[in-house]
Amino acid sequence: MLSVDQFLRFISVPAVFAAFVIASQISAALSPL
Repeated sequence: MLSVDQFLRFISVPAVFAAFVIASQISAALSPL
């Protein structure tokens, strides 16, 4: 069974990556070159 700390550490890696991808998609949509 995972502890809360292990769960947050496990989920934060793809969450940060997904946030970076989503932010780049939004910025590309708002300012198309």
